[in-house]
Amino acid sequence: MSTLKRALAAVATVALTGSLTVAAATPAAAVWYEDGVFALRYTDELWQVDIATDSAYPLTYTDWEALGFPAPKPARTDYVKYPWSPTVYAVTIFGDEREEWHWESITYEQWARAGFPAPRNAGWIEGSYYYQWATSDELFVVAPDETIHKLTFAEWAASGFEQPERYENEGFINFPLEPRHILYSSNLDARSIDYLTYSEWEAFGFPTPRLATDW
Repeated sequence: MSTLKRALAAVATVALTGSLTVAAATPAAAVWYEDGVFALRYTDELWQVDIATDSAYPLTYTDWEALGFPAPKPARTDYVKYPWSPTVYAVTIFGDEREEWHWESITYEQWARAGFPAPRNAGWIEGSYYYQWATSDELFVVAPDETIHKLTFAEWAASGFEQPERYENEGFINFPLEPRHILYSSNLDARSIDYLTYSEWEAFGFPTPRLATDW
């Protein structure tokens, strides 16, 4: 695998370590909206909110049977997407805090089952990874569908000013005599560089290079 592919894979891997599902248990301060069994419109899955144990979790058929087959209540689910990506996510909201929300990227069939609700543009989606290269103040986000996007200030604000991870010794440069050639460095201190093609630069989200006047 090339250095460039390893760099992209590393960013995607870090992004995907974030979970799209709500934790089975949440912090002690959690405030749930309602106790009971809930049906998610886009799937056959049932969830139980148990305020006594401060948790929310999916039910198996056996679990539901053990409860006496209570009629499930309709869950409160919102459908969202990032403006720059076609992927639709269902977020089922069991309480006020992010830890009380269940996230899933949904298929076309699941979206159809829900009645094709128009997704609203979201500023933040669970599982998104925010980062910054050493050679610029620009911020980037990798969505759970692995799309990479360079954020505007307004988009960063819409995320709630999620704090990025900074790659302190990696970034992008160009040289005064070759300003149109963009290079990626996996180790700026060691001056390790790879020339980028346009498609490779695009894959990184078009990071602005720093002019290397001291190399």
